[in-house]
Amino acid sequence: SSCLSVGLDFNCGYCNDLSDCVLRGQCGSGTFVVPPNFTLCGEPEVDSYTPESGPLEGGTLLTITGTNLGVLDGEGVIIKIGQNNCTIDEVNSISGKKFICRVPPATTVGPTTIMIIRSLAGSNTEVGSFMYASPVIRGIYPVRGPTAGSTLIHISGSNLNIGNMERTTASVVGQVCMSLNLINTTHVSCTTIPSTEGEGSVSMNIDGNIYTGGNNVKFSYVLPSVTSLFDPDNSADGRIIKSGGVTVILNGINLDAALVPQLSLQTGANLNIVVNCTVRSSRVIACRVPIFTGVNVGDQFNYSLRLDGETLSNLQDIESLEAVANPVFNPVSIDYVVGSGEQIVIEGENFLNVLQEDYNITVNGQPCTDLSITDTRIFCTPPASLNSQAGSTATVVVQLGDGAPMSIGDVDVQLNPIVIIVPAVVGGAVVISLLLVCCIVCCVCCQFKRKSKEKEKQVQNLLTHMELMESELADECRRAFTELQTDLELVYDRTDQHLPFNDFRSFAMRFLFPHCKDHVVLQPLQIPSHLERDEMMKNLDAFRQLIMHKKFLLCMVRSLESQQGKFTLVDRCNVASLLMVAFQNDLDYATQILIALLQELIQKTVTKNHPKLLLRRTESVAEKLLSNWLCFLLYPHVVEHVGEPLYVLFRAIKSQLEKGPIDVITGEARQSLNEEKLLRTSLDPKPIDAVIVADYGEFTIKLWDCDSISQVKEKILDAIYKNAPVSSRPQISEVDLEFLQTGDKGLILRDHDLSNVVEGNWRRINTLGHYHIADVSAAHKNDPKKPPPRFRLVERAKGALVSGKPVDTIGTIVANTSASPQQADIFADDSQRICHIVKQDESAGANGEARNAKIISEVFLTRLLSTKRILQSYVDDLFMSIFTIPRGKSLPKAIKYLFDFLDLQAAELSQNDPDVLHTWKTNSLPLRFWVNIIKNPEFVFDIHKSATVDGCLTVVAQAYIDGTSTSDLQYNKDTPSARLLYVNEVKAYKKRINDYYSNIQALPKTNEYEMSAYLKEMSQSQQMYFVSESALYELFKYSSKFSLDLIEALEEEGLTNLAQNFEQLKESLDPPPK
Repeated sequence: SSCLSVGLDFNCGYCNDLSDCVLRGQCGSGTFVVPPNFTLCGEPEVDSYTPESGPLEGGTLLTITGTNLGVLDGEGVIIKIGQNNCTIDEVNSISGKKFICRVPPATTVGPTTIMIIRSLAGSNTEVGSFMYASPVIRGIYPVRGPTAGSTLIHISGSNLNIGNMERTTASVVGQVCMSLNLINTTHVSCTTIPSTEGEGSVSMNIDGNIYTGGNNVKFSYVLPSVTSLFDPDNSADGRIIKSGGVTVILNGINLDAALVPQLSLQTGANLNIVVNCTVRSSRVIACRVPIFTGVNVGDQFNYSLRLDGETLSNLQDIESLEAVANPVFNPVSIDYVVGSGEQIVIEGENFLNVLQEDYNITVNGQPCTDLSITDTRIFCTPPASLNSQAGSTATVVVQLGDGAPMSIGDVDVQLNPIVIIVPAVVGGAVVISLLLVCCIVCCVCCQFKRKSKEKEKQVQNLLTHMELMESELADECRRAFTELQTDLELVYDRTDQHLPFNDFRSFAMRFLFPHCKDHVVLQPLQIPSHLERDEMMKNLDAFRQLIMHKKFLLCMVRSLESQQGKFTLVDRCNVASLLMVAFQNDLDYATQILIALLQELIQKTVTKNHPKLLLRRTESVAEKLLSNWLCFLLYPHVVEHVGEPLYVLFRAIKSQLEKGPIDVITGEARQSLNEEKLLRTSLDPKPIDAVIVADYGEFTIKLWDCDSISQVKEKILDAIYKNAPVSSRPQISEVDLEFLQTGDKGLILRDHDLSNVVEGNWRRINTLGHYHIADVSAAHKNDPKKPPPRFRLVERAKGALVSGKPVDTIGTIVANTSASPQQADIFADDSQRICHIVKQDESAGANGEARNAKIISEVFLTRLLSTKRILQSYVDDLFMSIFTIPRGKSLPKAIKYLFDFLDLQAAELSQNDPDVLHTWKTNSLPLRFWVNIIKNPEFVFDIHKSATVDGCLTVVAQAYIDGTSTSDLQYNKDTPSARLLYVNEVKAYKKRINDYYSNIQALPKTNEYEMSAYLKEMSQSQQMYFVSESALYELFKYSSKFSLDLIEALEEEGLTNLAQNFEQLKESLDPPPK
């Protein structure tokens, strides 16, 4: 048929005798077949067809190859798949040899028959079976990768192999991957391309049909960075011993963006290596370097980290990595007494130059455990097998990472001395007496020698353990840091990019009108009874026109602020906030007013020779207006750049606090940054691993036997709802805690019931210990066959409870509404006070001055230090996000505009002292805006911030304030611990802030056109958040209250027409006299 398709134009045809396509003259006497004699062609013979399957929606290009398949032009070839025609691509098909057709859609999945129909030849030939299927995407791994791309991802699902693989593509976050590879029917792999930060869906294009994974199948492009050489378990950061073979730890953000990170090390011409690293968490990776040759002590390493397509180079600029001396071990010769429980002590130097995890110490081939390391000593517990080797020696071997094992000495294993009593059975009395005396003397001497040796050892151990105190604290902090990273995963889902941000209106209300949730600017305009709505709106429009006159508004503000004693600080803040709401749709004009008021304030402050006091407090309309202006313009920057590290710090503080007891009444915690919120009582809480039964399954959380019932409910809700806004999840008062005993039988636990312990006039809140839950947990640990404590939250039935006596608490949870109707009378005695762990000091003042005035002991100071060190990485991340210009993004124009304005004012007023300008910038932005954000994360997020967390954030905010100061802070014994904690870090913060200010100053100035366009864009994004008419009416009330002074001031400035207009407006809007 391929021969016949050539046609008569070439005078050729099919010669039966020759079985070939020839010219007419070459066929001789044979039968020469030319079109349209297609019936003489043989039956089609199919060699192959591909693909054998395709999507239900059709679109697959089916290719059939063989012989005698038919002639396209004239024979009427039809290809059918089932009952539907497969559209033939005549351009790319070859008659008789190859047909390409587009598969039609189908209605059901499953196999169907492929047929070639040659209508003129009367031939129907079955090609084979074609399978219709529906691809499904069920998963992706990994779920995140660097913005630079080159991440090898694996997409899993079903029927991913159907259709034309050469036309199949995969996309993540809207970006098509490279090098798609089919692994099997359920897995494909591809490599990501560069993109910007963000999260998005995973999809595949199969034959023109798009298939997208579910809501739980997402991929995130993240921006990794290395912040320091820091290991949460060890202290040898920033160092590699010159022989190599040990581990290097890098700490940062999004370091899990690559499955196999690679560390590159160079030292001049002597060393150039690349090693694979292991991801330990999103913040920590570990890299084992090979054995070095030619590296000397003091050599500086240039190092970089490759995360798929992202290369973080010049990391030595962040923190240097230096070659240091190898540890040196003194020869070991130790007497070990069987059963004494003593540790082996290894002495030498440079021990801290190697991470603890790289030490492999064995005694007779068995590991020596429980290592404690200082720079000159290593303590470890010998293996128990030594107790059965009395009278022998055991070899001590040390191996550093991949280095060669080193024998450093022997341990002499000895039995305890045994006093042998020799019976006097035979011999004379004198001989017996002499023997007894000799035995006694010998035993006394041996015992004395042994006791002396033990004393020496005890003294040596005491001195050594004193030396270990600080390093043990550091080790404990690092272990706690690692535990905290794990605990955070329980309550903070890093893969969920939807943090519980407040919307702009909620955020702005915290700045504009603190502690007022139902302000008039959120309500429809209230029309006075003496006015109609149309008349009211007309008058407000007239007043709007007045305050849109810049001279009128500035005169009005000056007039109000001149009312000494009548126009209070609260009124000044209120007017500034009302102005911001009134101009929410015209931030350009609001900015003009702000600049004019600030110019007057700066002039006044400089004239009084106190320039550094500028913007220190909020005592004027201008100062409050500046805070509001920053709030309106920096909200997007807070959400996009500062929000996540702030939320992670909040969660980290909360989780760290909950790793120890918290008094629900006083808010005191064992783990705290704030001395005033430090739990000082001696307490030995018992941990409880509790199983929580939820709708979606079971999980385990850690509790304390001293946790109140409300605290347990809060921990469970945190674990269930994670990043969900606190306003959208059940409140503690809306659920009950049920302790599941056997089967479905449960016991409701409450803070208050008839079983509360009463001590004099104190009533203790019930805890898990009160209900003996710790005994259930202990029994399970001793015998795993016994069930662990199991709990679940149940919805509290409406009307089943009445509120008990409210607990006046400043702690984590308000433990109220926990009593049933039958139990409500137990709170009838007002003389009883409620306590949890400690009783509030009755002799203390309203703020607990007497108790907090006690001198803090060393053990409590250690707790502050340990908590600070554990949280330090999170604090640094937050400060870094504030101190730096976002990578790949521009600085918010509001900050640049404000700082340029202050630079200009300093130059015009001859303020040449750089400390003055630094102080102005600090007072305007860090102290006026960022301190509020740091101390009050509830401004940004829909969260519950306890007083205990607030105390810790106050300390963090104080460190930020100290870091912005230009003066050298003096510290002494009277300095509050909140400032002492960060005394070392403050020096680094000062440098970062100075660099930040310098970098901003070096940026090109923002011109007025760009700023105006930016303010217009921001105005449009904030329309309809507040009722501006209500704000206008409130402003009018202020101006009306002091109208005589305002009219006089207007006339003095020559604004007579404006004064008359205002007076007429006042007559219209003011209610008629009674």
